[in-house]
Amino acid sequence: MKITEILHPNLIKMTLNASSKEEVIKELADLLEENGFLLNKDEYINEVFHREALGSTGVGML
Repeated sequence: MKITEILHPNLIKMTLNASSKEEVIKELADLLEENGFLLNKDEYINEVFHREALGSTGVGML
């Protein structure tokens, strides 16, 4: 498998406007929705927040 087979160029965002983890999650969810990768953005965001409450998945986060 090649990385180009799983990465979509429209989902790579080099600069985020967000300044908190919550804003980052919402901004990236907007990007997924804009590119047709989400059926229900609100449900997706709630599930990500639920998963983050169990333990951060962020790289370099404690």
